[in-house]
Amino acid sequence: MAGNHLADLETIIDDLDSTGRVAHVNSEVDLKHDLAGIAAELEGEPRAVLFHKVAGHEAPVFTGLYWSRPLLAHLLRQDEQELPRYVSGCIQQWQKNPQDPVVVDDGPILQGRSGLSLSDLPVPVHAQKDGGAYFDAGVVIATDPETGVRNASIQRFMVVDDRTLHVNIDAGRHLGLYLEKARKLGKSLFLSINCGVGPGLHFAAATPAEAAPPESDELGIASEFHGAALQLVRGKMTPVELVANAMYAIECEMIPGETGDEGPFAEVTGYYARCEPRPVVRVRAIHARANPVFQTILSGAEVWNSVGLLGEANVLATLKRQIPGVQNVYFTHGGCGFYHAVVSLLQKRAGWGKQAIMATFAAFPPLKMVTVVDDDVNIRDASDVEWAMATRLDAKTGIVTIDQAFGHGLNPGFPDYLGCKVGFDCTRPFPHSYEYDRAAYKSVSLDMVDIGDSPAASIETTELAFNPQTDEQAGSLVAGGSSLTSAAVRVGLANAANEADSSSGPRRVTNDAAGNKTPRILVIYAGKDTDTRSQRQAADLFVELEARLIDYDLSAFERARTEVEFKSILKSFCGQVTHLIVISGGKRGKIRFADQQSVTSAKRLGKLINSLVESSPVQVLLCRSPQQIDEFAGKLSTARSIREAVFFDHQLSSDWVAHLLGGYFMCISSDDRTEVALRNAMPPAFSAEISVWRDGKPFTRLNAV
Repeated sequence: MAGNHLADLETIIDDLDSTGRVAHVNSEVDLKHDLAGIAAELEGEPRAVLFHKVAGHEAPVFTGLYWSRPLLAHLLRQDEQELPRYVSGCIQQWQKNPQDPVVVDDGPILQGRSGLSLSDLPVPVHAQKDGGAYFDAGVVIATDPETGVRNASIQRFMVVDDRTLHVNIDAGRHLGLYLEKARKLGKSLFLSINCGVGPGLHFAAATPAEAAPPESDELGIASEFHGAALQLVRGKMTPVELVANAMYAIECEMIPGETGDEGPFAEVTGYYARCEPRPVVRVRAIHARANPVFQTILSGAEVWNSVGLLGEANVLATLKRQIPGVQNVYFTHGGCGFYHAVVSLLQKRAGWGKQAIMATFAAFPPLKMVTVVDDDVNIRDASDVEWAMATRLDAKTGIVTIDQAFGHGLNPGFPDYLGCKVGFDCTRPFPHSYEYDRAAYKSVSLDMVDIGDSPAASIETTELAFNPQTDEQAGSLVAGGSSLTSAAVRVGLANAANEADSSSGPRRVTNDAAGNKTPRILVIYAGKDTDTRSQRQAADLFVELEARLIDYDLSAFERARTEVEFKSILKSFCGQVTHLIVISGGKRGKIRFADQQSVTSAKRLGKLINSLVESSPVQVLLCRSPQQIDEFAGKLSTARSIREAVFFDHQLSSDWVAHLLGGYFMCISSDDRTEVALRNAMPPAFSAEISVWRDGKPFTRLNAV
């Protein structure tokens, strides 16, 4: 059980916001294309997004709850790598001892507004060729017309008018079976659409049919994740049940045989689903709780993670029952979270690789590809999986194809739900000879090794005289950690190239083609909390300041397999930059290499950049926590070239502010608490101009005295 904090979306948003995991969009956005466009730019970040101002509506819109595995790990209070095992364990516990939902007399969903129409809800139009506005995050609750057993599912509903929706139901889904049963009985099928609910309900709706047979009440899965029985209330206009604390709930009726055009819609595959005749849904009543938040899901990473995680959990449980050597399963993002599974296998018997392929396809029918690798391969690293395929796959005996197999209708590779599936047995022969043992080296601590480097080639420089008493003081930078993921960086660097201190003498700066003194900046991002969105924001602002950013996305460094290669790449920048900025994400920022080793300590990271600061006049901005900054700086051989900076996160001291602040100081944060803390920590006699950058908003200029 994950905990009761998962039962209510409002509680979830508050929980995420308290830990900096919500991006707040305060600019007004249009529901048609703009909202989804912004969400697409932020997709995959370890934070969700809350749109506060939606044109024509009072209610905010929330998205991104499922698009990041680290975000899900936080919600479930689990390690990211253990998510499939944890989810599998919860479902198995439900299978052994199901906890049924309870129907209560009243709930928040009945205490708000009723009598609404579909146009009153902030339903977005996502992709540019979508056929209309779509509900795509609502959990459908329907009952079997014959047995009365409840079912949970997620379907896409296209808005046609104020009282009509058209719905897509994939082949084989329980909702489609219920509709067919209702047709045979000559009845309507009643259902509810519950928008803005906890992850437990989404997991219940996404659980594969192989793990939740038709005779089981899937809503009990939500109870297992929430840690308490799911509460339902009865509908007011129809014989349906509503989630008691949903943000919105819609009572609906489907008349079998009634159809209308639905689509196109940008689906999880990255393609548009076709416009075809599909069932009509008649809206009979709409309820909204007080101060509702509308939830939507952007087709892509949110679906890959939510559905993929449930698929991984089911496959893992199935395989472990049949093949004890199975270690873990990963549904790749390149496979849309539906179509490609990578299985980690500790071989103890010949033939287990092919057996794992067949069992995986059986456990999750939408799959199109299965790759099985040995347990020494990182299944989440596409390069490592490719290495196993390139060096261990026997193309003559290791490829399994299954023609005319049932697949997923949204995949264009399965027209009419039929196509060819393929499995790759990339495991070593069993038993294997030493040729298949992965090369390994002794683990050596570089802290105890004195490593020197040749001076790097210099570039044309200009000697400048500098008088710190009369020349304008350069700006300083404060950046780093999780604050960087929620804000951009603005740096007062207009004159930073001229900076020197009284003890270091003249400084050299590079000239651009026009002879101007242009700051040249190398930014190294270290740590899982940094992200490409922040990097793009930083790059845009550096360009605005006419500073040349040498490299900001770690593209070169990500190719480094070892520390030695990293150091070699870093040396190539010697003489090319005036500023090196090391931004450390999270509490334990690190640089991880392709060989899975990493640089985590301040001492080791300091040694790696020694060659740069020894041979060039680089200003080093160390963006780490206060307790680490002294150690980090102390390990560099030329401390005089260091301009210290520190990551502020609500805990500031006057000493540090006085030490760091120059005449112009820039703080990055999207959190008012950081701004307030910064102002409160100002020394009494200190005067500074503070500019704070927030997403989607202009600079806020403050005068602090």
